[in-house]
Amino acid sequence: MWRAFAILLLLPFPAFAGSWPDVSYSEVRGYGYNHKWPIIDSKGRQLIAAPLVDDGKLGSSVVNKSGARLNPEQIQRVIRAITGEHPAHLTARCWKPHHGFVFYNAQGKAVAWVEICFECGYARASPEIPDHSYDDMDSLWKLTEELKLPSPPKGKI
Repeated sequence: MWRAFAILLLLPFPAFAGSWPDVSYSEVRGYGYNHKWPIIDSKGRQLIAAPLVDDGKLGSSVVNKSGARLNPEQIQRVIRAITGEHPAHLTARCWKPHHGFVFYNAQGKAVAWVEICFECGYARASPEIPDHSYDDMDSLWKLTEELKLPSPPKGKI
């Protein structure tokens, strides 16, 4: 019995995936980003927020470049938090995200991600989630704390 359980744990993470993302992935990592101001893109433009993923790679403002790897249960928590039915809550849509989760394929390419702005209570996913409404921000916050994802210094952004 334990041997069967151990084998299940060693299977690639896609075996645990739900309906989102509808792409094959082998691991998920959590990140902190957009911690310094101003944010300047590669063309010299000042941005309110840099992207978590840019052209399939981590964005330039990511603080913890290696990320925090999520286990299968944590991955499911992220997926439920952004795809499930959740009570309505206030959202300001200021959009200054500082935390996110990236889903990687076996070749290490980012194939899906979730960007989170706890200031306005909003998350964006790529690929987009059909009929997406409200997210479980409390669960996402607890997960960022559990993974010890870096947050910007208070009063600096």
